[in-house]
Amino acid sequence: MTRSSLIIALTASCTLAGCGGAAAFANLFPDNKPEQIDMILESVGAPSPTTEPVNGTGGPLLASVLGGGKSLTLYDLEKGKTLWTIDAAVDSKPAIGPDVVVFRSGDDIAAVDLSSGKRRWKKGMQESNLYGFAFDSGLVFVTQGNTDGGVSATGRTGTIWALDAASGAKKWGMSVDKMLGGPAARAGMVFVPWDRQTISILDAHTGDELCRVLRRDGTVDYVTASPEGVFYGSKNDIMRLTSRSAAGTKDGAAHLDFDPVEMPGQPPLHIDTFESNKSVVGARARIRLLWSPGTEKKEDGLALDGDVVYFLFYKYVIALDARAGTTRWVHGSGEPIAWAEAGMGGMFYLEEDGGIMFLDAEDGAYAQVGTLDGKPDSASFDTGTFKPDASGEPKKLMWGLRDLVFDIDTQVLPLRKYALKLMADLPDEDVTMDLLEVLRSSYVPKAMRDQAALMLRGREGGVEFLKDALQYHADYLGETSAPPVGAIASSLANANEKSALPLLLNHLRDHETPAADLVELTEAILVLGDISALPDLERFLVMYHADSCLSTNIDVLVNVAEAIVKFGGEGGKAKVDEVIADPFIGSVLKQKLSEAVK
Repeated sequence: MTRSSLIIALTASCTLAGCGGAAAFANLFPDNKPEQIDMILESVGAPSPTTEPVNGTGGPLLASVLGGGKSLTLYDLEKGKTLWTIDAAVDSKPAIGPDVVVFRSGDDIAAVDLSSGKRRWKKGMQESNLYGFAFDSGLVFVTQGNTDGGVSATGRTGTIWALDAASGAKKWGMSVDKMLGGPAARAGMVFVPWDRQTISILDAHTGDELCRVLRRDGTVDYVTASPEGVFYGSKNDIMRLTSRSAAGTKDGAAHLDFDPVEMPGQPPLHIDTFESNKSVVGARARIRLLWSPGTEKKEDGLALDGDVVYFLFYKYVIALDARAGTTRWVHGSGEPIAWAEAGMGGMFYLEEDGGIMFLDAEDGAYAQVGTLDGKPDSASFDTGTFKPDASGEPKKLMWGLRDLVFDIDTQVLPLRKYALKLMADLPDEDVTMDLLEVLRSSYVPKAMRDQAALMLRGREGGVEFLKDALQYHADYLGETSAPPVGAIASSLANANEKSALPLLLNHLRDHETPAADLVELTEAILVLGDISALPDLERFLVMYHADSCLSTNIDVLVNVAEAIVKFGGEGGKAKVDEVIADPFIGSVLKQKLSEAVK
């Protein structure tokens, strides 16, 4: 079906449905009409892999804002050189089109020639906030509004323009009492999200509305369009436009959930396109998730390139399997990351010092693609299938996580806690050694040490590392501190590691063993011990049963008494009875011990 016949068919469908024509954003326009959605999909075409960049040069390009929005540069990623740099006030993330680069400059929308950087045109903005650009059919589509962040307000307005990309002449435009998000465009159509619930699909040449998709079970915070398809969703899900989108829900539709609730900062799957598109974007660009659409057939109908989601947090990138949620690799940048975008087969990022880097999706192998002459703010990559040769050897996952856990940079402290959890999920026995090192490190905050202790208690494997740690004792002259005896003892008890009993008894005899560890230590001895432990246990009970240092933690003495009875039988009961008969014993402990020997 040709584009003109598609428009006629869609307009006729709308008229028959009683929506009063094809006026865009009209309140009575029908939602989720299957026949309209099917016609849109027919025009968009079957999903296919991205091959060429959008820009007319056919080569991979990077447009970057430099120096706090004072200049704009275009960089050829394949040739590794700057094509041009211009002085200009750049107040938005730039957008690369077929033959222009478009951006906000003060209160204007400005376009410069892609090949030379010379100014093409400027057009004064109608609203205070810019939300985004999209290119198709020789036009650039611009959405604006009077709200920042999509906050509903009385008198809110949204404006969309279709401008000739070559001259800036307005082909059509409209203002509506809706919140409009950043647009997407493909196959002669513009996809405009509004009021965080709906997508209106407009004819690119006339602005007539062809179809409307209403989401009933979540928000629509972004829309993207590419050869792989049309995608939309909220901060923690991705949906692909298919015939099943007519239901308005995720049930049965092509979608992928990716809940970031445990991730520090709860990063979104896409930058919110209802927020003002600014040049210096700060934290929202440095803490987020990135992905690129794919075409591989999946049962749920939605594929991501490499099945990977990248978690960007300041100077680190963690690659996560999009479906299993497992960690693939961790990469640490030498500099804070100013901007990043996912591409085919990997992701690109800009370091604050201007370095342009690429990470391979599969294993995190890296390559430096080039260097900008200036400090970047925001940027746009247009790479197509360009994939640099990533010869930089990546670190093994465990070592990448370990480097992150022990990073003393205060900006990444929340990520260190998250990385500790990821590290503890790994089956490698060496992780046990790393958790022990966390517990011993003075550079690790107490909250992380407590977290590591909890993880160690429930961990399986690595018992040799645990026993090695018990070889050490607190020694003032030797400048060594006691290991985390309680956590180690619990872990060894869980593993039923009876060979650790002598080591545990050594720490029971050691008066430097922290009182806070004694409950878990004695519980472990109760599990792992035998008759050989009786002398140490009896000595401990006699020595401390009337000692005020354990008056607030009598569970330690109760555990010891139960172990004496367990391993010593009637003789053990008699020994505990002797202690109970001591006139100096506390009344509460006396009652507890009496219960223990029954």
